[in-house]
Amino acid sequence: MNFLFHHRVSAIKNVTYYAETSGLGRVELKMLARAITSLGYKVEDGHYDFDDVVTILQTIGLNPMPTKIRSIYRGMMLPLEKHLTFGEISHLWARFLTEKKHEETMIRLAFEYFDKDSSGCITTDEFMAAMSELGDPLTEQEVATFLKHFDVDSDGKIQYSEFLKAIQSQEAQIHKMLGVDEYLEEEKAKETQKPV
Repeated sequence: MNFLFHHRVSAIKNVTYYAETSGLGRVELKMLARAITSLGYKVEDGHYDFDDVVTILQTIGLNPMPTKIRSIYRGMMLPLEKHLTFGEISHLWARFLTEKKHEETMIRLAFEYFDKDSSGCITTDEFMAAMSELGDPLTEQEVATFLKHFDVDSDGKIQYSEFLKAIQSQEAQIHKMLGVDEYLEEEKAKETQKPV
């Protein structure tokens, strides 16, 4: 019985991750390959250590915390000292994308928590009340600083779009700097021009 359990666990640990089964599309896989080659690596080498993986993920516009990456490594049953292949990195990125969708849901729920009257915006009073409920009452100065950062149109209220935009602004700034959006548009244009 113990032998069978050990055999099944070692079979799971020897999973091979292929880029084609990652769930990423051709455009994303090309972006990943481009990021790897822009760092001076060859895609086919497949010898990327943990620090390389962090750098590659940053190059494609993610700002991963090392603890988050370690968590995904564990979820994929990859030892931290393992040098990853292109396929493994593509699966890692796909997991990040899945978690990002979950994160956006969590951002929506956080917004709804602060928006006590379900009006679609957070007022100063709602924000202060919610922070007090959370056990972290803020001074008027702290609230003013928060509103200055989140209230883009300066109407004294934070709409969901402002809330989401402020939280995601760091990622958007990285994408702009790297030209990721332009690259994606070019690739989509190429896809639509190809004969079927």
